[in-house]
Amino acid sequence: MPDTDTTYRQHYKSIEHQGGHVPELHIEVPRELRYVFSWFSELSGSRGENGILFSDIAAWADLTGRSLSIFEVRLLKKIDHVYLEVFRG
Repeated sequence: MPDTDTTYRQHYKSIEHQGGHVPELHIEVPRELRYVFSWFSELSGSRGENGILFSDIAAWADLTGRSLSIFEVRLLKKIDHVYLEVFRG
């Protein structure tokens, strides 16, 4: 939550604990970027405390034979950053 130290996960857990309804979050990913979210899903298992590192992405790309653009690398890092902000709690 931008104005507090409370994460969205903590906020929704609090609502749920109080008997409130927590909405399901559905995010529509543009068709042109779905492959990056698929890559993110593959990389998620390598996430350490500091998130997915550039070295994790480089090793994964090397092992899978993928050649990523800087845009794709930055997008993977941004998705991971948002993931960590929302789901750490």
